[in-house]
Amino acid sequence: VKLPQTKGYISVNLSQAHSKLVPTIENGKWKITLKSETYSDIVQNSTHLNVSDPAVVKSLERQIEQVINNRIELARKKVQKEMKADILGFADAFHRYYPKVWNKEKKRWEEIFPDVEVKYETKCKIRRQGLHS
Repeated sequence: VKLPQTKGYISVNLSQAHSKLVPTIENGKWKITLKSETYSDIVQNSTHLNVSDPAVVKSLERQIEQVINNRIELARKKVQKEMKADILGFADAFHRYYPKVWNKEKKRWEEIFPDVEVKYETKCKIRRQGLHS
């Protein structure tokens, strides 16, 4: 991760992650929120930043969240828009949360799926600090 206005990088290792899909259907619009919580360890710090400073850690966590969201978004666009493949399990989530609606609309899933709106809620926590070079 490269923080704004710094030279060098802070390398982190994603050590643990949990995610949950939360679907909603509002006014006929199918939406899903990907809630994820990650735990990372700082592996190396080649910046001048003091990673024991809580403000620096908080800024780094926000930056990591953005990197994670960007990577998920790239993969989601590829599978949802280009491949039209539901490898992330959106259909299962809608089926669990809205069984009656799902049973009426499941035959149209191939038509609905590419237009499902996706929102991300990512929380990153840094647990350990690593090396400073």
